[in-house]
Amino acid sequence: MDLLESARQGSKPEEFYTVCPKCAENGKSPAYKLGINTKKGIFNCFRCNYKGRLSSLDASYEAPDVTLESLKERLNWGVKEAPICDLTDFTDSIQSSSEAHKYLANRGLSDADIRKFGIRVGKPYLKDGEKFKFWKDRVVFPFYHKDKCVYAVGRTFNGSKVKYLNYSGQRRNLLWGLNRVKSEPIILCEGIFSAIYAEKLTGVKAIALLGKKITLEQLSLLQGKATKIYLCLDADVTKKEKKDFLKTLIYSNFPVYDVELTVAYKDGKVLTDPNDFGKDFITFFKEAKKKTMNDLW
Repeated sequence: MDLLESARQGSKPEEFYTVCPKCAENGKSPAYKLGINTKKGIFNCFRCNYKGRLSSLDASYEAPDVTLESLKERLNWGVKEAPICDLTDFTDSIQSSSEAHKYLANRGLSDADIRKFGIRVGKPYLKDGEKFKFWKDRVVFPFYHKDKCVYAVGRTFNGSKVKYLNYSGQRRNLLWGLNRVKSEPIILCEGIFSAIYAEKLTGVKAIALLGKKITLEQLSLLQGKATKIYLCLDADVTKKEKKDFLKTLIYSNFPVYDVELTVAYKDGKVLTDPNDFGKDFITFFKEAKKKTMNDLW
């Protein structure tokens, strides 16, 4: 097994974690307990105390080759430079559409919220002389990287069967709302509306994954941005999905607090998202419990 191939980054740029070969030899379940420090050139397993120089960890690696840059290259770490997404091509300000403005107002978003989160409305656009209407009648949420828009998601407000429309590109490298975070606690949510409501209700910056999993690329983006993470997956998440997600975050040395939503019912509607619970979400947030590795074994 190539130990460094599957390494995960720790809380510092030079720190990584991978599976300990000695633990595996002794029949213990694979776990990311082997800490690697590329700056010091050492490794140490926090479970069995196996330690030494990196040059002795794997015969296929020589000490000069085991560097932060070589590891990052092997892991394809970080976000590749994404093409710029020119919002003016296919979106306009919310004020240009009374329907879009009304839709957001009905969902509890003020004009200040619209400006804060940079929400826009889709419009028809021309490409090679042909008119396209993919983004029409959708509120659009831009994704920013290094202050440039590189991606967008559109949500229909006219009842279209296709609820969400994604801009071309790889969203696995992105997190919605991360551009507003500067070394502070964050709430990590599944969806964009969930993140918006979570932030409005708590005052803590919230970002959206667009799913129930986090990629290594997304995890690397949190380094240097998040100081602690409040994980807030929807109430319909399975125990296995939650456990796997928590493992990924905790192995990365983030202090993680689990905001555990409970499925509820109101007026015949199933409540699963932060935006479903309204002010009751604050109670869930205040009761968030810190998770450690011991909680997962």
